[in-house]
Amino acid sequence: MHATPRSTWRGYTLLELIVVVAVIGLMATLLIGNAPAWTGDRAQSREAERLARMLDGWCTLAEAQGIEIGLLLAQTGYGFRWQGPAGWMPLSEAAYRDHGWTADWRLGAVLDREALTLPEQLPEAPQLICADRDDLPPLAFTLAEPEGSRYTVRQDAGRWVSTRVER
Repeated sequence: MHATPRSTWRGYTLLELIVVVAVIGLMATLLIGNAPAWTGDRAQSREAERLARMLDGWCTLAEAQGIEIGLLLAQTGYGFRWQGPAGWMPLSEAAYRDHGWTADWRLGAVLDREALTLPEQLPEAPQLICADRDDLPPLAFTLAEPEGSRYTVRQDAGRWVSTRVER
Protein backbone atom coordinates (compact mmCIF):
# COMPACT_ATOMS: atom_id res chain seq x y z
CA MET A 1 0.00 0.00 0.00
CA HIS A 2 1.26 3.36 -1.00
CA ALA A 3 0.02 6.41 0.79
CA THR A 4 -0.12 9.69 -1.04
CA PRO A 5 2.35 12.11 0.42
CA ARG A 6 0.76 15.00 2.32
CA SER A 7 2.59 17.57 0.24
CA THR A 8 0.46 16.72 -2.88
CA TRP A 9 -2.87 17.26 -1.08
CA ARG A 10 -4.14 20.72 -1.55
CA GLY A 11 -7.03 22.13 0.44
CA TYR A 12 -8.85 25.41 0.02
CA THR A 13 -7.41 28.47 1.62
CA LEU A 14 -9.43 30.59 3.97
CA LEU A 15 -9.44 33.39 1.40
CA GLU A 16 -10.95 31.12 -1.30
CA LEU A 17 -13.69 29.99 1.06
CA ILE A 18 -14.53 33.58 2.00
CA VAL A 19 -14.76 34.57 -1.68
CA VAL A 20 -17.11 31.65 -2.43
CA VAL A 21 -19.35 32.48 0.54
CA ALA A 22 -19.41 36.17 -0.51
CA VAL A 23 -20.40 35.29 -4.09
CA ILE A 24 -23.17 32.97 -2.87
CA GLY A 25 -24.40 35.67 -0.48
CA LEU A 26 -24.44 38.27 -3.25
CA MET A 27 -26.39 35.97 -5.59
CA ALA A 28 -28.89 35.13 -2.84
CA THR A 29 -29.41 38.84 -2.12
CA LEU A 30 -30.07 39.58 -5.79
CA LEU A 31 -32.49 36.66 -6.12
CA ILE A 32 -34.41 37.46 -2.94
CA GLY A 33 -34.70 41.10 -4.04
CA ASN A 34 -36.50 39.99 -7.21
CA ALA A 35 -38.63 37.28 -5.57
CA PRO A 36 -41.75 39.43 -5.00
CA ALA A 37 -41.93 40.21 -8.72
CA TRP A 38 -41.62 36.52 -9.57
CA THR A 39 -44.15 35.33 -7.01
CA GLY A 40 -46.57 38.15 -7.85
CA ASP A 41 -46.36 37.42 -11.56
CA ARG A 42 -46.77 33.69 -10.97
CA ALA A 43 -49.78 34.30 -8.72
CA GLN A 44 -51.28 36.66 -11.28
CA SER A 45 -50.73 34.06 -14.01
CA ARG A 46 -52.51 31.43 -11.87
CA GLU A 47 -55.43 33.79 -11.27
CA ALA A 48 -55.77 34.55 -14.99
CA GLU A 49 -55.70 30.82 -15.79
CA ARG A 50 -58.27 30.15 -13.05
CA LEU A 51 -60.57 32.83 -14.46
CA ALA A 52 -60.25 31.26 -17.92
CA ARG A 53 -61.16 27.80 -16.51
CA MET A 54 -64.12 29.23 -14.60
CA LEU A 55 -65.40 31.00 -17.71
CA ASP A 56 -64.98 27.79 -19.72
CA GLY A 57 -67.18 25.93 -17.26
CA TRP A 58 -69.63 28.80 -16.71
CA CYS A 59 -71.73 28.39 -19.86
CA THR A 60 -71.19 24.63 -19.97
CA LEU A 61 -72.71 24.35 -16.49
CA ALA A 62 -75.61 26.64 -17.45
CA GLU A 63 -76.35 24.60 -20.58
CA ALA A 64 -76.02 21.24 -18.80
CA GLN A 65 -78.36 22.21 -15.95
CA GLY A 66 -80.73 24.23 -18.12
CA ILE A 67 -80.51 27.30 -15.89
CA GLU A 68 -79.29 30.86 -16.20
CA ILE A 69 -75.98 31.48 -14.49
CA GLY A 70 -74.80 35.04 -14.08
CA LEU A 71 -71.30 36.46 -13.75
CA LEU A 72 -70.67 39.20 -11.20
CA LEU A 73 -67.64 41.36 -11.92
CA ALA A 74 -65.76 43.85 -9.78
CA GLN A 75 -62.34 45.42 -10.04
CA THR A 76 -61.16 43.22 -7.17
CA GLY A 77 -62.76 39.88 -8.09
CA TYR A 78 -65.64 37.93 -9.60
CA GLY A 79 -68.41 35.54 -8.65
CA PHE A 80 -71.21 33.43 -10.12
CA ARG A 81 -74.92 33.24 -9.27
CA TRP A 82 -77.85 31.20 -10.56
CA GLN A 83 -81.41 32.41 -10.99
CA GLY A 84 -83.36 30.65 -8.25
CA PRO A 85 -86.81 31.07 -6.74
CA ALA A 86 -85.49 33.72 -4.32
CA GLY A 87 -83.53 35.66 -6.98
CA TRP A 88 -79.84 35.39 -7.74
CA MET A 89 -78.30 32.79 -5.44
CA PRO A 90 -74.70 31.53 -4.98
CA LEU A 91 -73.86 28.26 -6.73
CA SER A 92 -73.35 25.26 -4.47
CA GLU A 93 -70.19 24.17 -6.35
CA ALA A 94 -67.15 25.31 -4.35
CA ALA A 95 -65.21 26.14 -7.52
CA TYR A 96 -67.74 28.85 -8.38
CA ARG A 97 -67.58 30.68 -5.05
CA ASP A 98 -66.83 34.41 -5.02
CA HIS A 99 -63.17 34.98 -5.75
CA GLY A 100 -61.06 38.04 -5.03
CA TRP A 101 -57.38 38.94 -5.06
CA THR A 102 -54.85 41.40 -3.79
CA ALA A 103 -55.89 45.05 -3.78
CA ASP A 104 -53.11 45.94 -6.25
CA TRP A 105 -54.63 43.89 -9.07
CA ARG A 106 -57.47 45.28 -11.14
CA LEU A 107 -59.87 43.47 -13.43
CA GLY A 108 -61.06 45.12 -16.61
CA ALA A 109 -63.71 43.84 -18.99
CA VAL A 110 -64.58 44.60 -22.60
CA LEU A 111 -67.96 43.52 -23.96
CA ASP A 112 -68.68 43.96 -27.67
CA ARG A 113 -65.61 46.25 -27.92
CA GLU A 114 -66.88 48.54 -25.15
CA ALA A 115 -65.19 48.76 -21.78
CA LEU A 116 -67.43 47.85 -18.87
CA THR A 117 -67.35 50.07 -15.81
CA LEU A 118 -66.74 47.68 -12.94
CA PRO A 119 -67.58 48.52 -9.32
CA GLU A 120 -64.99 48.18 -6.57
CA GLN A 121 -66.96 45.36 -4.85
CA LEU A 122 -69.18 42.59 -6.28
CA PRO A 123 -72.67 43.83 -7.16
CA GLU A 124 -75.88 42.16 -5.98
CA ALA A 125 -76.98 41.11 -9.48
CA PRO A 126 -74.83 39.73 -12.32
CA GLN A 127 -73.73 41.95 -15.18
CA LEU A 128 -73.61 39.03 -17.65
CA ILE A 129 -75.88 35.99 -17.91
CA CYS A 130 -75.20 32.75 -19.75
CA ALA A 131 -77.95 30.32 -20.57
CA ASP A 132 -76.52 29.37 -23.96
CA ARG A 133 -72.89 29.73 -25.03
CA ASP A 134 -73.89 30.87 -28.53
CA ASP A 135 -75.81 33.87 -27.15
CA LEU A 136 -72.80 35.30 -25.29
CA PRO A 137 -71.42 38.46 -26.96
CA PRO A 138 -67.65 38.85 -27.51
CA LEU A 139 -66.02 39.31 -24.13
CA ALA A 140 -62.44 39.83 -22.93
CA PHE A 141 -60.81 40.53 -19.57
CA THR A 142 -57.54 42.02 -18.37
CA LEU A 143 -55.97 41.33 -15.00
CA ALA A 144 -53.33 43.95 -14.32
CA GLU A 145 -51.35 45.54 -11.55
CA PRO A 146 -50.09 49.12 -11.64
CA GLU A 147 -46.66 49.33 -13.19
CA GLY A 148 -46.59 45.53 -13.37
CA SER A 149 -47.59 42.59 -15.47
CA ARG A 150 -50.85 42.27 -17.34
CA TYR A 151 -52.78 39.19 -18.46
CA THR A 152 -55.69 38.95 -20.85
CA VAL A 153 -58.40 36.32 -20.71
CA ARG A 154 -60.38 35.94 -23.92
CA GLN A 155 -62.13 33.40 -26.08
CA ASP A 156 -60.05 31.69 -28.73
CA ALA A 157 -61.65 29.01 -30.93
CA GLY A 158 -64.45 28.47 -28.43
CA ARG A 159 -62.15 28.13 -25.38
CA TRP A 160 -61.12 30.70 -22.82
CA VAL A 161 -57.37 31.27 -22.69
CA SER A 162 -55.11 33.52 -20.65
CA THR A 163 -52.03 35.15 -22.12
CA ARG A 164 -49.39 37.48 -20.70
CA VAL A 165 -49.22 40.87 -22.38
CA GLU A 166 -45.85 42.59 -22.56
CA ARG A 167 -45.93 46.30 -21.83
